[in-house]
Amino acid sequence: MQKGYNFVMWREDMVKKIFMNCGVEGNPLVFMFSDTQIINEAFVEDINNILNGGEIPNLYKTEDVVAIIESVKEA
Repeated sequence: MQKGYNFVMWREDMVKKIFMNCGVEGNPLVFMFSDTQIINEAFVEDINNILNGGEIPNLYKTEDVVAIIESVKEA
């Protein structure tokens, strides 16, 4: 993580680098996260939501949802 990394950047990474990359584009992914990378306790809550339910509540903006639907519509 870079200096100044915050919760907004975390959520953007979750959308663009995790869910869009492996979910929509279908690329394999390994997610590694150590306890030293916990800057904000909400990071752990998001990881827990992914492990328990497969999603992070209120992660996507409306335009993101539209883009996801359009990209997987043919499949």
